[in-house]
Amino acid sequence: MSRLYSDATTAYFNLARSFRNPNIDELALSSPDLSPQSGWQTEIGIRHRKSWLETALSLFYTVTDDEIFFGEDPASGARVNRNFDDTIQRSGGELEIKLRFASSWFFWSNLSFTRAQFEDSGNEVPHVPRFQTNAGLEWTPHSALTFSLNASYTGSRFDGNDLSNDLYRKLDDYSVVDARLTWSYRSLKLFAGVNNLFDETYTTVGFSENYYPMPERHFRGGFSLTL
Repeated sequence: MSRLYSDATTAYFNLARSFRNPNIDELALSSPDLSPQSGWQTEIGIRHRKSWLETALSLFYTVTDDEIFFGEDPASGARVNRNFDDTIQRSGGELEIKLRFASSWFFWSNLSFTRAQFEDSGNEVPHVPRFQTNAGLEWTPHSALTFSLNASYTGSRFDGNDLSNDLYRKLDDYSVVDARLTWSYRSLKLFAGVNNLFDETYTTVGFSENYYPMPERHFRGGFSLTL
C-alpha cells in the first residue's frame, strides 16, 4: 500500500508472508530433518525525490521460523545445513541518500541498522552486523569517461557457531574501498580498477574462530562490446 502526498513524496506500507524450500546445494549436505523455513515481514517507509536529490527512510520487522543456516549439528558435531531451533526476530531501519550536484558529480550513500535475535533466548544471530554503511562517488568529466569510488563499512558480528554469544571471539568490523575508471566509445567500453584499495585484512565469515580471509588489494580490467 502506498500514498502519494505530492509529486515528490511517497509513503508506503507493506505486509507479506514468505516461504522457502531448501535448495539443491543445501540438501546435498544437510541434517536428516532439514525442513522449509517460513515467516512474515512488515515495512513502512517514506521516499522524497527531486531532480538533484533523493532520500528514503524505511523501518522493518520480520519473524522467521525454522530459518535454514549452515552450522554445527549438535548430534554429530559436523557442519551441515539445518534449521534454527528458535524463532528469529529482525528489526531495524535504513536511510538512503542520492545527490547529483553539477552535471558531472553523483553521490550516493546508505546506512542500515539491524537487530537480529532469537525470540526465546534473546541472543543475537551470528554473522549479522548491527551497522552497515555504503557510499559511492562518481565523477564524469567527459561523457565518455567516468571515475567511481566506492566505500563500505561492516560492523562486528558474532562467530557463525556462537549461538550463545559467549563461546568465541567476535569477528572484527572492517572497511573496504574500491576504485574504477570506465571509458566508453560508441559500442566499446573499457574499464580498469582496484579492489580493496587500502589492502585491508578482513573476513566476512568465521566458524569456531576459523576464518575465511577475503582478497588483498587486487586489480581488475576488461572490456565489453555491444553488437
